[in-house]
Amino acid sequence: MRNQWVSLQRFFDLREFKKYQADYFLYVSQLLQGTQGQYTMRSVFAADIQRYGPKHYRGRLSAYWLSQYQKNGGNLAQTWKNALSTEAWLLLKISQVQGSQSLMSALETLTLQLQERKQFRNMLSKLFWPVGFALALLLSVLFLMPWFTVPQLQNTFYAVPEASYGFYTRSLFAWAHFSQRYGVGILCFFVLVITVGFYSLPLYVGRGRVYLDYVEPWRSYKALQSLAALKLITLLLEGVSRQLRLAQALQLMQATPNKWLRFHLKQIELKITQGETGAYSFDVGLLSKDMVWFLADMEQSQDLVTALGLTAHRLQQVLAQRLPMQAQIWRWFMLLFCVATLLLIGGWHYAVIDELRRALLMFYAS
Repeated sequence: MRNQWVSLQRFFDLREFKKYQADYFLYVSQLLQGTQGQYTMRSVFAADIQRYGPKHYRGRLSAYWLSQYQKNGGNLAQTWKNALSTEAWLLLKISQVQGSQSLMSALETLTLQLQERKQFRNMLSKLFWPVGFALALLLSVLFLMPWFTVPQLQNTFYAVPEASYGFYTRSLFAWAHFSQRYGVGILCFFVLVITVGFYSLPLYVGRGRVYLDYVEPWRSYKALQSLAALKLITLLLEGVSRQLRLAQALQLMQATPNKWLRFHLKQIELKITQGETGAYSFDVGLLSKDMVWFLADMEQSQDLVTALGLTAHRLQQVLAQRLPMQAQIWRWFMLLFCVATLLLIGGWHYAVIDELRRALLMFYAS
């Protein structure tokens, strides 16, 4: 029972930590670089344990990380595995093998990535919270209709015989009966579809994925994963890691648990093995056609490492322009859809009440 409580507490501690992880990794990278190795991660964890104590999430996490750090022989990737995304974990896992300088560069890159991701999420949350409110209101209305509003109408106009029901009344009562009978199943079906779609992003690599990558959210997922992969390849091939060749970097990156990314990395490696080197070895579905052409053009005037860095920068610019615009379009589409549906439901009820009122008057008049 105690172990379950500790695991649950750590789960919530990690959720709280992820809100501030960009600041944390910035602090760690600056501290380790400033002290030039005199201050180790063991010292960072020990200091946080002493400062924050067991009543603060950072103190509890630092105590857990210190034990994992010692258990794993100073392996930071394994120590922070539950606190990092797949891309960040892979970045640290590969970089620490290349030496301390590479690890410092990786921490800086990780900090920038987390800050960019935090800004992106803040932008999306500001855009979509009205949509979330409108959807919640719409779902509440759809839930109340078969279980509250329709029974109330039936009780109020109980004297009206069914033969006197109009078109709108029959359709509303039929819809309410259908919802009462199959509503839970339909809701479970939609939840299942959303869950399958979510897990298909990093896992599905079948033939249908080629077509899915042209629609959202698979299209944006592909672009974001491509950007992270290009940045990591560039980091591995430059600086301290310049001794690495592209094929070796790809082999290191295949340690990722992301099945979709691993599949494309293997495809690139296969092309290189078959003798197709350079920019066109990336033409395996990881990058869009225009990005492959851009990479090929940059390679004509630069070396491959510089060309990869320029392509990553170009892709980041494209995403910075496209994603907010798409988010705005989806925001207004969903808001208008919710408002229009609510107005239609309101008009439907008004028409039903009017039909029942007329039927009741005719019933008593006869």
